[in-house]
Amino acid sequence: MRKRILFIAPNSLPINGPEAIVNAKLIKVLSNNYDIDVISKNTSNRYIAATLDEIFVQNVKNLKIITVDNSVTIRSIIDHFLSFLKTGYVYKGIHWSYYAIKHAEKLIKQNRYDYILSRNPPSEVVGLYLAKKYNIPWIANWNDPYPEIRMPEPYGGGSDAKISNNQRKLLDNICKYTAYQSFNSIRARDYMLQYMQYDLKKTIVIPHVCIEGLVELPNDKPSKKIKFVHSGNVAAPRNPYPFLYSVKTFLLYHPKAEIEFNFIGKQTTEFAKQVSKLDLSAHVKVHASLGYFENLQFISSQDIGVIIEAQSSNSVFLPTKVGDYMQCGKDILAISPQIGVLRDLYEKKAIRYFADCTNTQNIAEELEKIYKLYCSKNERYCSKTKIYHEFSEQHIRELYKKILK
Repeated sequence: MRKRILFIAPNSLPINGPEAIVNAKLIKVLSNNYDIDVISKNTSNRYIAATLDEIFVQNVKNLKIITVDNSVTIRSIIDHFLSFLKTGYVYKGIHWSYYAIKHAEKLIKQNRYDYILSRNPPSEVVGLYLAKKYNIPWIANWNDPYPEIRMPEPYGGGSDAKISNNQRKLLDNICKYTAYQSFNSIRARDYMLQYMQYDLKKTIVIPHVCIEGLVELPNDKPSKKIKFVHSGNVAAPRNPYPFLYSVKTFLLYHPKAEIEFNFIGKQTTEFAKQVSKLDLSAHVKVHASLGYFENLQFISSQDIGVIIEAQSSNSVFLPTKVGDYMQCGKDILAISPQIGVLRDLYEKKAIRYFADCTNTQNIAEELEKIYKLYCSKNERYCSKTKIYHEFSEQHIRELYKKILK
């Protein structure tokens, strides 16, 4: 008999941001082997155009999308208070959990669940409440370090950032009541271990899943122009200026190079000013946000996927773009900190190109390397890059089999 899972992920369906992309793909993969009921959230804070694509939910047993008011209103204040009375915890945005718990309890009366999977805040308070009350094994996942205030600088205040007694109590109880905690990288797990007292034997590292064939890859021979793509914004704390300056440096040495850099998504006015200041308008293009599948199709038409990260002493993040670029058969150029997840992937040859995000000379040299390679006939007509094994559907399923026994 197939095991039944209550999948609690406020950012999943509809797909309207990086977190939702990761969670929706996992729903699709797991629903092939398990009976999945999903509780999600509808939000107007959209990173990309919202889509609810049938392909992700075609095997899901039940899908409930809960809408709450995210602005400060009497209703949202009351909902925060109700969430506190229900769970004993309170923070900004927790109010969705009150309605999620109500719906979850209806489902629990109808079905016997083998596991609860929680994916992003405030799903952890829902998972904690249900695990305590109904004694259902609970697996909490962290795509980013939690809570947000304790993300590495400059994204947060670091692992020792001050938190309230209420937050500390929540962290302690998460460790007490989880059957497992999952992380997308060893770095993220070890980072959170600095302030969460969880048993390492009850942790597992599961990267983002890549779904082969999610989008049809073009078979056309590449054009003479080398096309780079960056999916998403490069707003603070990221700093795109070193990359743009390196592009300018590269073009000074190769003024006739047919090369183009496409940025998908809304960028800041400062970004536009930098492009203009460096006289790069002929080579740097900004495109409007796209729905998920349209985004993948655009990426598939390019040559190199670019990731620009903020400088950090320990970059523990695994960007969603890594999986999206791999699905589209693209080599990746990571403009990242010298110490971090993307550097680790580069060392394992999962990422082909890497440059220090603070070193303009290093970035320019990497652009030079790519240019020379892509000017060679063999490189321009090479086959699509394969999905790295750690991100494959088969590998992710095997990892989940270990904990969904």
